[in-house]
Amino acid sequence: MSTIATERLQQIILLDAEARAAFLAREALEALPVTFQGRVAEWMKACFSIDVCRDGIERNHRFLEESLELVQSLGCTASEAHQLVDYVLTPGEALSAAKAEIARYASQVADLEEECDRRYLPRDREAA
Repeated sequence: MSTIATERLQQIILLDAEARAAFLAREALEALPVTFQGRVAEWMKACFSIDVCRDGIERNHRFLEESLELVQSLGCTASEAHQLVDYVLTPGEALSAAKAEIARYASQVADLEEECDRRYLPRDREAA
């Protein structure tokens, strides 16, 4: 065991049971892989008020705007978009379909979904 690991273990042992549990829980959370959804949540908290983050209408409008921009950039016309307005699924079905379609777009358009994610969040944070 390295010197750093040994010192860290000794520090943990000196804590009382409650503090040790809190410390280990925090360490476990920090060790979890950071998901794109987690990075987006952190970005939103840094850029917007909690009210904006929780505003369902605002989220709906932003998602619709970004979705329309994506399909327009790939050749969808306003007329085609209007034809799809009345076609609606349940929220769960729609979310699954949207996630699957986003993944398909990522592989079709750029095949760089993770790279696009890494570039978009910092850029948007600077603009906010």
